[in-house]
Formats: sequence, C-alpha cells, structure tokens
Amino acid sequence: MDYRKVIVCRLCDSPNLSTVLDIGETPLANELDGTELFPLVVMRCGDCEHHQLSIAVNPERLWGPKYPYQSGTSPVFRAHLEKLADEVAALKPGGSYLEIASNDGTLVRMLDSRTTGAVLGIDPSGPEDALCTQESWPIRKPQSVIPGAFDVILALNVFAHVDDLHSFTAAVKEALAPDGVFIVEVGYLPDVIERGLFDVVYHEHFSYHTVAPLRRFFARHDLVISRCLRIDSQGGSVRLYVEHAGKEYVDEPRDEERDISKLRERITLTRAGLSIALEGMTSIAGYGCPAKLTTLSYACKIPDLVCVFDDNPLKVGHKTPGSGWPIVPTSELLERNPDALILFSWNFASEIIPRLRAMGYKGRIVTPLPDVEVDEC
Repeated sequence: MDYRKVIVCRLCDSPNLSTVLDIGETPLANELDGTELFPLVVMRCGDCEHHQLSIAVNPERLWGPKYPYQSGTSPVFRAHLEKLADEVAALKPGGSYLEIASNDGTLVRMLDSRTTGAVLGIDPSGPEDALCTQESWPIRKPQSVIPGAFDVILALNVFAHVDDLHSFTAAVKEALAPDGVFIVEVGYLPDVIERGLFDVVYHEHFSYHTVAPLRRFFARHDLVISRCLRIDSQGGSVRLYVEHAGKEYVDEPRDEERDISKLRERITLTRAGLSIALEGMTSIAGYGCPAKLTTLSYACKIPDLVCVFDDNPLKVGHKTPGSGWPIVPTSELLERNPDALILFSWNFASEIIPRLRAMGYKGRIVTPLPDVEVDEC
C-alpha cells in the first residue's frame, strides 16, 4: 500500500474529520501509463473547517523523476507569471528571491531579468540538479535552510501539495528575512465550489484551502497575512502575502462557501451534459492532458477516446493514467480528424479554441467545465 491514511487535520491537528466528498477510486493524475487506483475522498475538519484528502500518497509516486508538468507551456499562464514577476521584482528591488517548487524555472528566469538581486529556485522532483544541468540555471533540490536569507519567498500552486505543512512553514519562516514577504498562491475552495470545478480534486492536492483556517494556521507560526487577493488563475485562486507577526492583518474574503459536497451535483450535471454533447459522435478525442483529465474522465465515466492531443514532450508517446488513451502531438490533429474534441484544458479555452480554428479543424469542441459548452468548427 503506497499511501498512508490521514487521521488529523493538517492545519489544526484535530482528529475531528468527516467525509464530505467521495469520488471513488482513480489513478494518480500525473502517473502516465499508470494503472493502480487509489481512493479519492475529501474530509472536512469539524474544528477549523479545513478540507483535505483522506490519504497521502507516497511523494515519490506523485513527484518522481518522470513528473511531467511544465509551468511554461501555456501562453496564458506565462502571461500570468510575467505580471507577477513585474510586481514581485518591484516589491523588494535588489533583494534576494526564492521560488519553492520552481518546476521548469519559468518564473525564476523572469525574476532574474528584472532584478539585480539573487534569484534561486528549488524543486524536489527529478534527479539531482537535472534542471540546473539542462537549463544552466540554479534550480536544485532543497538541502538546507539559510536563516533570514530571502527577502521574498514564493510558493505558487504548492501549498495544496504539501503533506507536512507545519514543517514546511517553519522552514519558510526561518529562511525569510525579518522584513521579508512569503507569497502563497493557491486554489481557493469557494471558487472551486461556486464554479463546480470538481476536476481539481486529485491526489497531488492534499488540501483545499480557504483563508480563515490559513490565517489561524499561520498565527501558530508567528506569521500574519498582510494582504489577500482573489485571482482568476487556475480556475480561481487566492494570493496571500504572509509576513512575520507584527504586521497589520488584512481581513480575508467573507463569501467563503465551504460545502464541497455540492460538487456531487455538478459531477452528475457534467456527466449528463457530456453525454448529450457527444451523442452521435463516432470518433472522440481529448485535447490537452492536464492532471485534471484523470478526475474528470473517471467521475464522468467518459467513453473510450481514440487519443488525447498534447504537445508536452514529457507526455507525448505515453498513455493517460488508468484509461490508457494514447497521447499524441497536435500536429496529428487534422490527419486523425476526430468528430469531436473534449477540451480537458478547459481553463485555457479562450486560447485553444481560436488556435484549433486557425489550424483548420472541422468538428465539435466540447468544453466540460465550468459548464458544458459546444463549439462547432
């Protein structure tokens, strides 16, 4: 059994946990060619209202050497990072910057071009110094914490991936300069519920965050949220600016809908909508192979696909987790010419649909979330 059961809340340590959403068993969302299934169950803490998965899969299975995600592949997300880099570089001019889980180094390079200060990225996945060798960039596995070394520490779409949040946060606090800022960007559970984005529930996302429980959690580490922004990234996120205690605290958003069980109804509606949208289609393919494909395809019982189109070289030539659909380059789209495409990378629909039209694709494009929509090309 390559996972452990989680019996206490990651934020407040309470054992008062109850099941609020059970999606069943699914493969690991980024384990290409994988077939093993794991329970996908969300628990709610009755004391602090934090939400988290009932299990924690072995990190080596989730973020091993073959981890395929690359943050710089989408023009939309790159634009998001460019804007963030402008703001962050102006926050502490000439200061030292650290990005935790820097992935392919996209943000690190953007920051380096905007500041004279030191910029460092650390990432736990892949072989030692693999990205440093490949990109000639100081991105490496974390070895030790340098007390007070960094004026700005960033963790983008990482806080939900951490099993031991207390140790993680204690290390950040130690590495943060006395007047430094820790910037956390993380999926926002109220947006997930409001928009029905059940496909963001998968095994890499240990936690599903709201601001009030995080405020109390950071206080336990003598840290305070000094600023909070709601942003559209990744279907709905919050960006938190966290500083050492003593700074003025900003109120968190008040519209925090936390009834994640409402996602069960959205799964039913999406499954029905996809069935109608794909009726009569004899050749169906997917477009985009993000991690969310796995939960969406299993929860909605999507029928067999001829293939999934994606241009990430770490994914092409492999098969989707569990379902085993071949992943092929988009250059083969017109040759294969499927009747319909399910847009699994629905959060980039405004970028992808015009591109498909420009390529000359003639067929039906089905966007599954937030609502099932159909475009005819």
